Amino acid sequence: MGKTTEVTNYFYFSQKKDALLAADDLEEIGFSVDEPIHTGGDSSEQKGNSKMPWLLLCWIDLVLDEENMNRLNVFLESTAEKHNGNYDGWEIAVDKEGMDMFLNDDETE
Repeated sequence: MGKTTEVTNYFYFSQKKDALLAADDLEEIGFSVDEPIHTGGDSSEQKGNSKMPWLLLCWIDLVLDEENMNRLNVFLESTAEKHNGNYDGWEIAVDKEGMDMFLNDDETE
C-alpha cells in the first residue's frame, strides 16, 4: 500500500444550512470538516444563476491513485448535488518527494 496524503476538498453552497448538512455527511464517513465560511456577497462561485457564497472545506488522508481519486470525485460531486451545492475540486500539498513523482530523472537535482 502506498503513502497516504492529505487531500483538501472545496465545496460552495448558496445556503449555510446546506453546507452544514453536507458537513455532517462528510464527518460521518471520516472527513475532517471546518465550519462553513461566508465568502462575501460578491462570490464568483455560481451554480446556474444563484450565487454560492458558503465555502466548506474538508480533508481526508488517502493513497493517491487513479481509482481512489475517481471514487472520491464521484462521491464528493454526488454529496454536493444532494445538498444543492457545487464541488469545486481538490488539492494536495506537494513536497520534494511528491514532485519527484511528476518529474523524470533528467529534471530533478
